[in-house]
Amino acid sequence: MLTDQKYYDEAALLLRMAENDQAALGAIMDHYTPVVYPYLLYWVKNAELVQEISQDVFISVWRNRHRLLEVSNFSGYIYTIARNKAISAINADLSRMRNEVKEEAPEITATSAPQVELKELSNLIDAAVATLPPKRKEVFRLSREEELTYEEIAERLSISRNTVKGHMVAALVYLRDYLKTHADIVWILLLFW
Repeated sequence: MLTDQKYYDEAALLLRMAENDQAALGAIMDHYTPVVYPYLLYWVKNAELVQEISQDVFISVWRNRHRLLEVSNFSGYIYTIARNKAISAINADLSRMRNEVKEEAPEITATSAPQVELKELSNLIDAAVATLPPKRKEVFRLSREEELTYEEIAERLSISRNTVKGHMVAALVYLRDYLKTHADIVWILLLFW
């Protein structure tokens, strides 16, 4: 089997992929999926979505196969793609949740006070952000409230851009989960207001 450690020759597989060999992609997938999948699952927390993202990671590798010979650290390359895909998925999930709240809000506001609902939702988000660890909270606020780029945050806090990204991914995952578990309580309270 190509993916057995004693037979796994990553450099040869990357060369074959650069030459459009799909079997080489299969061997790379067999080797990296057991590592990429749990990594994505840790951040995204949705097995079905993680399967799609895992496939997207390898599709990205295939689409950029002509550049693979320039990649000096392929495992780092795979992790970077996976991390970026996870961030995109988390951001998309948060956007979807915001849109759902906006879509539901007009129905609810017809029977209740809109200012109270918005204040309750704002309070819920503030409560979630308040429970973040201090450095993560600071990174999140600089990104969302001051709208600084990752580079600007890294410079201001004297940390690396990757550390900023890590804090943002962790914060977004936490906030998404927090809102999923606590938002229903707010909407129930608002319905009976």
